[in-house]
Amino acid sequence: MKQRKSAFTLIELLVVIAIIAILAAILFPVFAQAKLAAKATVSLSNNKQQALAEIMYSGDYDDTFVLGTAWNTGHDPLCFSATGCFSTWVWLQQPYEKNGDIANDPTNLPQWQTFTAVVQDSYTPTYGYNYEALNPDLGGSPGQGTNTAISATTPASPATLPMFGSKFDTHSYPSGGNNGTEAWGYAFSADGNGHDPGTLWNVAIEGPDCNDSNSWCAGNWGLGGNWQFLLSKGGMPDGEVTGGNSLHATGNMVVSFTDGHAKKMQPGALAAGTNYTPTQTNLIQTNPDLYMWWCNVRAGQ
Repeated sequence: MKQRKSAFTLIELLVVIAIIAILAAILFPVFAQAKLAAKATVSLSNNKQQALAEIMYSGDYDDTFVLGTAWNTGHDPLCFSATGCFSTWVWLQQPYEKNGDIANDPTNLPQWQTFTAVVQDSYTPTYGYNYEALNPDLGGSPGQGTNTAISATTPASPATLPMFGSKFDTHSYPSGGNNGTEAWGYAFSADGNGHDPGTLWNVAIEGPDCNDSNSWCAGNWGLGGNWQFLLSKGGMPDGEVTGGNSLHATGNMVVSFTDGHAKKMQPGALAAGTNYTPTQTNLIQTNPDLYMWWCNVRAGQ
């Protein structure tokens, strides 16, 4: 007598498929979070390497921090005009990093590629510089002061003064239809009176309470600032209410400090000493002793 072979019934097969689908729905978000956490770890390493490169740079340049944007040095990779050639902090630190890709945050989208890789990395980095404290425009308004970096010995608390931070997706930066490669910032050429333009905003980050700072800036954290306006034009909410600072690292910002260490921090912790909330429209300092972005260098400016 011929023996029958056992086989799955249609119902059993459908049950197995349903179980697999449920497991996939549960596990895929976990895998995505694990991947993002791994990228955030790389981002943290990149940021720390930038901070260490900056410390080496200052050792070779009279103990001063790097300029956010240096103008008309004679060795600049890009120009807006005959009197508007520039080198960003990324370009100036290249001899100490030897790797332009360190300026790319792996939690962000890839950059548009218009120039050679190293020039593009310096033009549209996905990390920003705390120029407001370390490279202030002392005149108080764009193009009306001296674009000068402070001494590396000036900060009263180097371990709490941010230096570099991960910022919004440069890929989606609104730029007049120029594929995310055009810079935003101060005037793009010298004014004829010896005044340098300031730091280009696309290589910078903003502190929470910049409206009270003694240097000019793009707008403070919360609703109604310039960053919310600019980034929302490109359909990219990341950084709208945190001064252009990205929170891709599982809701945290990756930030390095002037003593060389780096860590992930919540926006509320970085805005300590203010009344910051994401929906705040009138952000002010409430405790200057806790505010970390520029108060501890103000006397030295």
